[in-house]
Amino acid sequence: MTEPGISVDRAVNHYLESIDIAPAAAAEFYEDLPVPDKPPLEDCHIHFSGLAQHFGHRLGKGIRLHDRDAKIYDPQAPESDILIFVGSFVKSDSLADMDKTLKHELTHYAQGETSKRDQLTDREAALLLQLAFMRGKIPKILFAGKTALYTGLAEVIGNNTGDHLSIEEALAVGAGLAAVTSLINRRKKRQTIHNLEKELHDISLNLPRERQAYGFSDSDHQIIQFTPRVKPAPVLYRSQSKRSATNRIVDKAHRTLSLIPPTK
Repeated sequence: MTEPGISVDRAVNHYLESIDIAPAAAAEFYEDLPVPDKPPLEDCHIHFSGLAQHFGHRLGKGIRLHDRDAKIYDPQAPESDILIFVGSFVKSDSLADMDKTLKHELTHYAQGETSKRDQLTDREAALLLQLAFMRGKIPKILFAGKTALYTGLAEVIGNNTGDHLSIEEALAVGAGLAAVTSLINRRKKRQTIHNLEKELHDISLNLPRERQAYGFSDSDHQIIQFTPRVKPAPVLYRSQSKRSATNRIVDKAHRTLSLIPPTK
């Protein structure tokens, strides 16, 4: 049996006292998969990243990469076909699911190009369009317009009630009301984005390739064994939806964590 290449981020040592990944068990699971025309497993590289990874509102635990460009998710990762985000399992207190996730992604690797989608459904295209619109930044001029509107309303209310406001007071009231409405709108926007992402995720889970991967991930093959630390280090996580500046800070902290031995 051919075995995959495996690498482990040194930052993982801050979360786990030990981790044992059995390439032979991975090969046995792969060989048993009833998937036709599987790519050779010896060409597959699996990297265990110490990071957690957020995809929008969803905590990603593993991913199959078709282009092997793992650095867009973890700049310290080598070229890989499968990334397992150990930090995500620690953060969500679900380390027991790591073995299942690896088998899920190995099934996607076995599916080859059939696991890569070239076409989206009309509903998915519509959802992605809505997400692109919702994630657009609100122009500052819109907030300025709200402030002017509410300033005028404050002046009208003050005149009608006999409680006259100075220009400065009216501007303060207007800016305050504009800030409150913007906060309410941002909350609604976050909820809308969450709902759109959830619907997209649910559509993905119902695809035949995903149902197959979920089914095979429940096999009895044991590929990963580990011992968690009693007091793991705080988890670092990147987000594909955050500004690059935020991720640069995380990447710097990640490099530092990888170089420091864990405390006993």
